[in-house]
Amino acid sequence: MGLSTQLPGKNIPLHTEQIMRFIDKYYPEMVMVAGSEKILKFMNSVQDYLPDAWKPELAWVVVPMKGKVWHTLGIVICGNRTDAEMAKSCDAETIMEMQEILEVKTSPGWYYVAPEDYY
Repeated sequence: MGLSTQLPGKNIPLHTEQIMRFIDKYYPEMVMVAGSEKILKFMNSVQDYLPDAWKPELAWVVVPMKGKVWHTLGIVICGNRTDAEMAKSCDAETIMEMQEILEVKTSPGWYYVAPEDYY
């Protein structure tokens, strides 16, 4: 896991079902495996499938939703640490490519990353 900052990062938050679907597609031998094992496999392998232009980080993100908070795994497109990182947030082509690979329509958003000791 990567990004750790008090500033928000641009992320594509992922539902557990999306992670399971990704693993079932790319690792069909894991169809009957427990969800926790699939999440671990996702965390250890998803970057092998994402664009070579730049490898995004994974992080647990905090997504506010209708008065509640959703903690989920997110693909970090960029942090909010440098101008070079911020430029990635405008790379619509690479972001769309990642969404297609992940088979998600979720738009990226600026979400806070939970500190590594959060979980």
